[in-house]
Amino acid sequence: MSKNKDWIIDPKVMEFLNHLEGGLALAGFPFEDFSPQWVQLEHIDNKAEYNGLIFNQVPKGEDEQFNVCVANDGIHFAGKDTSSLPFNFDQPPSKLAILFLVSIMQGDIVEPPCCPHCEKDKKA
Repeated sequence: MSKNKDWIIDPKVMEFLNHLEGGLALAGFPFEDFSPQWVQLEHIDNKAEYNGLIFNQVPKGEDEQFNVCVANDGIHFAGKDTSSLPFNFDQPPSKLAILFLVSIMQGDIVEPPCCPHCEKDKKA
């Protein structure tokens, strides 16, 4: 997957992408079928700019609700119930890539996780 030569991509994003793209290729799924697109993002809290990748979880899918964004801090889900799967020691990019790879191979969708803080706010 080519990107703008001037863009600096976080190593965690590349780790996720290399695992996902490689696994999909071995399974016979061209990554291009998932509409990958490099994007420039702005952090909601501190307005810092960074680069990431958006892709759809469905091959040749056009429903944007199945789009996810791979960013330097984790995987962000699109839609009204926005949430994320953060990268951390117990949940590295490679592990999350395998989660998405297996889900795609099984024809499933990784659903956005429930945020305990958001659920608490809804009840209040």
